[in-house]
Amino acid sequence: MHAIVIPLPSLLPPDSFSGRTVVVLDVLRATTTIACALAAGAAEVRVFVDLGSARRASRDFAGPRLLAGERECHKPEGFDLGNSPLEMTRQSVAGRTVFMSTTNGTRAIQVAFDHKTLLKAQPASACLAGALVNAAVTAQAVRAMDRDVLLLCAGSDGEIAEEDLVGAGAILSALEKAGAHVQCSDDAGAVEWCERFVKDPWRVLKQTRGGQKLLGAGMAADVVACARLDSVEVACHIDDRLRIRGVTPEQV
Repeated sequence: MHAIVIPLPSLLPPDSFSGRTVVVLDVLRATTTIACALAAGAAEVRVFVDLGSARRASRDFAGPRLLAGERECHKPEGFDLGNSPLEMTRQSVAGRTVFMSTTNGTRAIQVAFDHKTLLKAQPASACLAGALVNAAVTAQAVRAMDRDVLLLCAGSDGEIAEEDLVGAGAILSALEKAGAHVQCSDDAGAVEWCERFVKDPWRVLKQTRGGQKLLGAGMAADVVACARLDSVEVACHIDDRLRIRGVTPEQV
């Protein structure tokens, strides 16, 4: 299996999705929050680039629903939940469709979707949302698809986010532990970042730019939650309508 780590959506090569499984990562915090929402029983998560689109889609939806998201770390006005994995409790989200818009993560998922559509990639070229919390089950899903993999990091405000590289490295490590022979194009150093993380998870994540931003916003508990490697056993599959559903290890 050949793996490619892309540290920013703006660096995607034109033909990069061809024949590959794509994993989008925004470790602090969108893809972690999505994984936690689905693990807590959310029916699905629908992602949007801007707040207005999320609000309109939620308003027009007839079933049980929630608005979740953030701008500059905080919950937007009128939203039910922010972008915190700790808010995604069974009591809050079970059975509901979550309409979500964040600064970086949902935009990266949209970029992946647009890229795939422009290339007219086959539906079998699946997209997943991955994080540290579901690295092992995401690797299991990637391996089951039996394709090369592209790990797309969301970054932060157009800059590389080290925590996303840590997440990519964790998925690569899990693939190898599961017996996959991985040849990796990793100019961004995801494997090295993951090795640092394993030795001292809290220290590594809190020292990233994203970690520092959350600490400054009084959200240290979110950084801790996002560092819980393999604490969630749900793979997050993104379909061709930008709807994300959870799949357990038994279903992979």
